[in-house]
Amino acid sequence: MKPLSELTSVAVKSVWADEAHDFTPWLSEHSSPLGAVLGLDLELQGKEMAVGKFSVDLVFKNAADGKSVVVENMFGTTDHDHLGKILTYGAGVDETGYVVLIAETFRAEHLSAINWLNTFSNGDVAFFAVELKVFRIGASDLAPDFRVIAKPDTWAQNVRQATGKLTELRSNYRDWWTEFLPEFHQSHPGWSNATQPQAQSWANFPAGKSGVQYEVCFTGTAADKSQHLRVGLYIGTSDLDRNDQVFRHFFDHKAEIETVMEVPLEWEDLPGRQASRISLTREGIADSQDLGSWPILRSWAIGQVGKLREAIQPFVASCP
Repeated sequence: MKPLSELTSVAVKSVWADEAHDFTPWLSEHSSPLGAVLGLDLELQGKEMAVGKFSVDLVFKNAADGKSVVVENMFGTTDHDHLGKILTYGAGVDETGYVVLIAETFRAEHLSAINWLNTFSNGDVAFFAVELKVFRIGASDLAPDFRVIAKPDTWAQNVRQATGKLTELRSNYRDWWTEFLPEFHQSHPGWSNATQPQAQSWANFPAGKSGVQYEVCFTGTAADKSQHLRVGLYIGTSDLDRNDQVFRHFFDHKAEIETVMEVPLEWEDLPGRQASRISLTREGIADSQDLGSWPILRSWAIGQVGKLREAIQPFVASCP
């Protein structure tokens, strides 16, 4: 048996001397470990963003559903001040879907408060308590360790949603993604952190560039069976000029991209709109309510969105 090394805890302040000036900027550029434990694909939207007279440490967007992820950091043990801040910031940021408090240690009463918030949010907003530690093994490099110690009761929320505010169609979409995501992760390991199925017709997956995501979605309406299944690259930054620049960048490589895809793609620059799209639509009707067709539709979508990523990803890093 090979000798085992000792796992050693390292003081957080010996790594980041100051929460605001050191840890928050670091987290803004190294959000992958946090996203992995939350099950979210995080895209940075801003640091020290103004909320009234206050400022929230970090705001990300979850690529899968487009909702805002509000993150408040603190060193030491949690206090009432920071608990109040996450409520203020969660209420003040547009389209907040997730609120995260990161601290070294949580008081029992603050964990109880976060669990209570999840109980009464009915799934509209998810609250997380995340402990921050730093470790090293033997003489190895330092490694941050994020541990979720309070989070929504996902199963209970799904039951409430299914029996409450969800329409039959939205409940059906949630069931589709429940089956889709495990197979997606098996086929494309490491691509996305998304684990929570959403009750909507679309899901986005990260491309590694803010405002640019791969998508799988049902288009049209289920009422007249005119639905189709589409995969694509969705370009939806908050800057219309940048949207156009990004689209034109990929269009310049149209021949190379379509050579890998082996089929023509739909290039929708959508001038004047908030987004552009490069996509491929499956031939024929794709009725999301026909459960028997799901394995075939799922296989097509997972295969084609993976192929699209293979074709486009070489040009992502150099786009505006």
